[in-house]
Amino acid sequence: MSTSTPKVWFAIPTANPAAAARNLPRWRAMGYRVAVLQDRRRFPVPEADLVFTPSTEYLGWGTSVSLLSRMLVIAGADIVVTGGDDMQPDPRHRAEEIGRQFIEHFGGTLGVMQPTGDDMPGVDRICGSPWLGRQWIIDGYGGMGPVPTCYRHFYADEELKLVAERQGKLWMRPDLVQHHEHWSRTGQRHEVAEVLQTYWAEDQGTFINRQMCGFPGSMLQKRA
Repeated sequence: MSTSTPKVWFAIPTANPAAAARNLPRWRAMGYRVAVLQDRRRFPVPEADLVFTPSTEYLGWGTSVSLLSRMLVIAGADIVVTGGDDMQPDPRHRAEEIGRQFIEHFGGTLGVMQPTGDDMPGVDRICGSPWLGRQWIIDGYGGMGPVPTCYRHFYADEELKLVAERQGKLWMRPDLVQHHEHWSRTGQRHEVAEVLQTYWAEDQGTFINRQMCGFPGSMLQKRA
């Protein structure tokens, strides 16, 4: 791992060609390499350095992020930034600059960082667009990836925040802004969002049960 110029990737599942075409060039322009995972909806993504198509069914946000992150660690990534195709990078600081700050803060790559400068309500309650260090990706969930894979779509980001926070490995950054083009702001709800919303109740139940059990499989139980 190079502490002078860390390799930082932006890696997401995407099913929205318009959002990907609009936002991925912004990440590339700020020095990030780009990886995307596609499942049931396939389309060209010329802005991506890597396109991964492991399934024709939606695997869930957590599983998709974990698959991508594990691949990128093998490819030499120091940090993986994730979220969705409706996310934008901080426009004032390049990937390598923030990456160096990350490594200096944690003394390595065992950590999770969440920019919270976006003024969207609740942005500091979850890790919805986190920076995931290489060692966190390796250790976070016993080799399965950096985030829990048991949710259909929701609550993995909330569990991630709680687990990293309780391990003393969470850095919240109100000075960094990763703007979220959420449909509640734009008024344009993509058809995929309608389908994903049906998973909410199931994922909420999974979260409550896992919280009561101490988040099985995470670093919390590994080091208990």
